[in-house]
Formats: sequence, structure tokens, C-alpha cells
Amino acid sequence: TTPIFFFTRVITHFCAPVFVLLTGASAYLYGSKKNKYQLSKFLFTRGIWLIFLEIIVNNFLWFFDPSFSMILLQVIWAIGFGMLFLSAIVYLSNRFIFMSGLSIIFFHNLLDFFVFEGKSISSVLWYFLHQMAVVEVSDNTSIIFGYPVLPWMGLMAVGYVLGSVFINYKADERRPLLIKYGSYCIILFLIVRFLDFYGDPNSFAIQDSFSFTIMDFFNTTKYPPSLLFILMTIGPSLL
Repeated sequence: TTPIFFFTRVITHFCAPVFVLLTGASAYLYGSKKNKYQLSKFLFTRGIWLIFLEIIVNNFLWFFDPSFSMILLQVIWAIGFGMLFLSAIVYLSNRFIFMSGLSIIFFHNLLDFFVFEGKSISSVLWYFLHQMAVVEVSDNTSIIFGYPVLPWMGLMAVGYVLGSVFINYKADERRPLLIKYGSYCIILFLIVRFLDFYGDPNSFAIQDSFSFTIMDFFNTTKYPPSLLFILMTIGPSLL
């Protein structure tokens, strides 16, 4: 493809991870004025509502097909399940939530080696968690698992703890922290991507031209979001 086409696509990559990160942060802000039960109930009910909206409303708006022959599960679906995940873990300490989220983000690419096929319960569960797939439910209906939810849940957990930065620090204290965290993400992305030993199913290789080499460097995996995809998008976003 052309560099212009490629990098306008890269720009759109920032949307979903920032949506998810800020969902977590705003959940924390909302919870700062509620007790844990109220926050958990709010996240649970809103998560169910978002999942319903994705399956019923968004799919109709995408395809204008009242028979729902194609059910596409995308970012609103992932945010909904992320909120269900948060509703269960908000009772835990911020440190535990943060470490759990980071662990998912940093280590979920170890699961890339597990590839499922077919329509068994275990396969569908794996598509839901970590593998993009299309499942033909019947001759007339297919489900596209476009946003496997596991990495997004980890990112939302990190975003939840990030919300505490906006509560506990004044603007002049918060700004250096965001710059530091954003810079760490960018530096780590550059190092790990260049070394090309982990963090993304798409390996980096020197291409025939400089522009294609740069494009290959930033050609990280979104479905599901790899460690490098998250570092590449969240780092600049924190800045």
C-alpha cells in the first residue's frame, strides 16, 4: 500500500485503545464519589447495556439487515466486557488491579501460539478471549469475533488505576507523571519492536525501501491488540 494510506490507517489505531483506557479512568472518577458496591453495580449494568447495544443496535446500523445474518462484535462489545471485568475487581486494591492489568498486557502474547479452529465450546471461548475468528452459527448467520476481549480488559484495568492520578495529583504534579509514563511506553515500544523477539505476531524486517521499512516497523497487530500495539498507541496518547 502507499505510505499515505498506511499512516492514515495508523492514526485510526489510536481510537480503540484510548476509548478503553479512558473508560477505566472515568470508572475510577465515577467511583470516587460512590461506594464500591454502587460502582460495581453501575459498571455491571452499563457493561450489559453496551453488549446489548453492540449486538442489536450497532450491527443494524452497520448492515441494515433485520435478519442479523452477520453479527460483528467490535469495540463497544469489548468495552462492555471490560466493564463487567472491572465490576468484579474494583473491590481489590489499586496495586493488585494495576499489576493484573499490566500482566495481561505484557504476557498475553504468549498465548499467540494457541490457535483454535471449529465451533466447539472451547474454540468459541478462545475466540471470545484471544483469537479473531468468524463462526458460522447457521447457514444464514455468522458471528465475527473482531475484538477478542482479554487484552482490552487488561488495558481497562490499567486505565482504572490511571484515574487515581487525576484524583490524587494536581495538574502541575500530574503532567510530569503522564510525560514519564508516556515516554516509557514509547521507548519500550521502540526497543522491543527493533529487537523483534516478542510482543507482536507480525515480525519486523528490513524491506526494499526506507518507507516500506518504516511502515513494517509500525505494522503492529490490533485484533487482538498486541503488547507493541498498546505501547505504540498509549505512549503518545499519555503525552
